[in-house]
Amino acid sequence: MTLNTKPSSEIQLQGRALTLARAAWLAFFTVATITLLVAFPARWAELTHPGPNTLASLIALGWSVSFYAVSSLVVEAIFAVAYLLVGLVIFLRRSDDRMALFIALTLVAFGVGNQTIALTLPALREYSWGEVVFVFGGFAAWVTFTQFPYLFPSGRYVPDWSRIPALFFFLLLIPWNFMVDSPLYPPAWPPVIFGPLTVFLWGSIVVSQIYRYRRVSTPIERQQTKWVMYALAMIAVSLILLVLTTFFYGSNVLTVHSIEELSTSDLFIFGLVAQFGSPLVFLLLPIAFAFSILRYRLWDIDILIRRTLIYGALTATLALVYFGGVVMLQQLFRALTGPSSELAVIVSTLAIAALFNPLRRRVQNAIDRAFYRRKYDAARVLAQFAATARDEVELEKLTARLVEVVRETMQPASVGLWLKKK
Repeated sequence: MTLNTKPSSEIQLQGRALTLARAAWLAFFTVATITLLVAFPARWAELTHPGPNTLASLIALGWSVSFYAVSSLVVEAIFAVAYLLVGLVIFLRRSDDRMALFIALTLVAFGVGNQTIALTLPALREYSWGEVVFVFGGFAAWVTFTQFPYLFPSGRYVPDWSRIPALFFFLLLIPWNFMVDSPLYPPAWPPVIFGPLTVFLWGSIVVSQIYRYRRVSTPIERQQTKWVMYALAMIAVSLILLVLTTFFYGSNVLTVHSIEELSTSDLFIFGLVAQFGSPLVFLLLPIAFAFSILRYRLWDIDILIRRTLIYGALTATLALVYFGGVVMLQQLFRALTGPSSELAVIVSTLAIAALFNPLRRRVQNAIDRAFYRRKYDAARVLAQFAATARDEVELEKLTARLVEVVRETMQPASVGLWLKKK
């Protein structure tokens, strides 16, 4: 099972190239694993000696330092080990495939070397040699992570112009990782330069994937792309919701470099959600890669995407109805029954229960019409034929309608119907 349908000579490594690639990957995997094992004790020491703001917030929540340290380290370990294991499995199964080998490398590099999702590796900076490991680990993590969307799933830069933003991404990560304290550090650039450049680079990934999906990808590659893009979309939505939620509390987690900077209890809770939730949400990526590369035929990703759209839209709509109803009814009942009334909550809850099924059907039909038109039309035609079959008594009209239904739903080149005479 390969990542694409190109001839094996174009996508597979053979002979000496395969041996060297496998040896290099195993060497990188070994170094990454050892680095992670060394980083865990340093991270434990860091977690068990929190700063004054963190300690005060933990006391306010009733958490012990040990519980906080164990919870944090377990979550970070789950994140890193999951990326390492999935990368190793892909390597063992598909190391002769160039794209699969690169994805396995990406998972190992990002699972250990990223500097923001899991904070294990930054703990090594307390050692004299730790800064070097931290910098090169981060560079490897983000270089591979930003290059794979331009290459996946065929292993080629598609379209050809995608090489330009891919090169910009690579060059941008050099000062980002190696020149942090200099004027060349990208976040220190004027916003008028850094902002548009960031939008251009991440936007180019989206445009290149859409172009690849619509113009170049084979049916198999499209299924593989759906798995990975679905995971990235869910990760992006989760992180955006977290950032938007913190805005209501007068803060922005994007500007926070450490949980120690969150001085209030409410913001500290959001910091904990980000610290624990981000690594767990990012587990969707190795899972998606595993299915995309190894088991993309096992489950129908279209069903998963369709249900996510339906229930995501349904949840958002019901939440708006509920909270809007609570606010409006509370204002009404206050005028009638006094300042405190739980009747608004009760009525809104009953309304949500009554609206669930009708609203779900409407949302489902709207999404099917917008994104799954062929399936929606086929289901509608079959439903109409079922109604016709119950009422129609003339055989000629029924067979004509049956042929018409087959043409509309299956769209074959030709249709024939033979009836056996008794």
